[in-house]
Amino acid sequence: MNKNNCFSEKVSNFVTQTKYDDIPEEAINAACLGIADFFGVALAGTREKLFTILLSYIKKMGGSPQASIIGDGYKTSTYQAALVNGAIGHALDYDDWSMAINGHPTVFLAPAILALGEETGASGRDLLTAYVIGFEVCACIPWLIKKNHYDQGWHLTGTLGSIGAAAAASSLLKLNDAQVKVAMGIAASLAAGIRANNGTMTKPLHAGQAAANGIQAVLLAQSGYTARENIFEVERGLIKSFGHNEEVNWT
Repeated sequence: MNKNNCFSEKVSNFVTQTKYDDIPEEAINAACLGIADFFGVALAGTREKLFTILLSYIKKMGGSPQASIIGDGYKTSTYQAALVNGAIGHALDYDDWSMAINGHPTVFLAPAILALGEETGASGRDLLTAYVIGFEVCACIPWLIKKNHYDQGWHLTGTLGSIGAAAAASSLLKLNDAQVKVAMGIAASLAAGIRANNGTMTKPLHAGQAAANGIQAVLLAQSGYTARENIFEVERGLIKSFGHNEEVNWT
């Protein structure tokens, strides 16, 4: 392992090797609470106008009935279900917030794993394992890009959320190490979300898009799509592009 791929290697190993029994009970309890909280805020979000607009949009777009829209029962593709469910979960901005991520973790993690889990028949343990893995991967990145990313105007729930959702989805679909690295590379290019849109319907869309990005990245990686396998460390990669202008201490 060298400094040009050490972080990507650590991430992929963590995603593929972490099992339910490796996770402390406190972390499992926190995951359960986060997902329960997500359902509450998402149901409340269905009363907002953005829900009507998004539901109309995905019905126009069409899609295989793979996963459910919360509060409605309509089924669409996993990608579109994650998009809508993430957006309504963040619509009121009462969803959970983490200092470790400097953003809202469950609104990008839960929609991704619940949509994929519904389609694949995943167990509750699988879902909780994927949630914790996605949280931990996402949480270690802000320490690398520090505060610059947020100050430049990026909304971390949308940007780093895409990485966290991809890590969680990678765990759920049991990708191998090489596929996880590619999924990280794809998710990094899909990641977006600008703070200037705070106060509009587009801010919660960042959360839904992050969840959907994670699904897209993982399904493409699983199918053999290519991307940089060291997207964190590579020059002009995620860490440097998103605001870290100093020497990186990868440890």
